[in-house]
Amino acid sequence: MAKTKDILVLYVTLCLVGAILEWAYGTLWSLCGQTPWIYPNSILRYTSFEGLPLWGLGGLISVTIYRTYNSRSWKIAVGIIPLLALAAIWVLIHGLVIQ
Repeated sequence: MAKTKDILVLYVTLCLVGAILEWAYGTLWSLCGQTPWIYPNSILRYTSFEGLPLWGLGGLISVTIYRTYNSRSWKIAVGIIPLLALAAIWVLIHGLVIQ
């Protein structure tokens, strides 16, 4: 069983890696032509701080699916439900309150 600290470190790492990759991909694409997405209210232009929690949750969901596949135990897959619920809550908060 993973410790809470390890999961938190993994979550923060996945948040940062996701945002960095999105920014790098957007920057590279803009150098080659027109970028299909721009965050007009973000200082980073090709990524947004508001999306960081979703990058982390998406990464944790991917890790959970990978662990479920490797262990062939569907009990691990139950961990996806709270992660999906947290992602849905973040989208609702962002869509209803922040916007």
